[in-house]
Amino acid sequence: MTIEKQIQCGGVELVSKLGREVSKKIQRVDEFTISAQKRYAPFPHWYLSPIAVDPESQGKGYASKLLRAMIERTDQENLPIYLYTNRERNASIYKHFNFEIMEESIIPKTDVPFWAMLRESR
Repeated sequence: MTIEKQIQCGGVELVSKLGREVSKKIQRVDEFTISAQKRYAPFPHWYLSPIAVDPESQGKGYASKLLRAMIERTDQENLPIYLYTNRERNASIYKHFNFEIMEESIIPKTDVPFWAMLRESR
């Protein structure tokens, strides 16, 4: 993202609120995740953004319903799905839906765990 775009999106204000070190960490995470996506999915694909379910509603199948709907569509389009997660528990859930772990690591210069995952269409 260009400096101009960052300013338009409130980046300067965000840096002043979060502090320089936190902002640098966020930037490192962002750069790493973008680089991983380019490495593991350099072809047409769908990107699965994070799915969040309220803790009180977890275990009721909501995330599964969302995933199944996306998987059905991407399979019809014959396109793979790429995602990343920072939680081992989530990686286990995605594996249940036939996502393959492409990389498991700690994002450099951070303490942030990272799983890059890809599901080929079926």
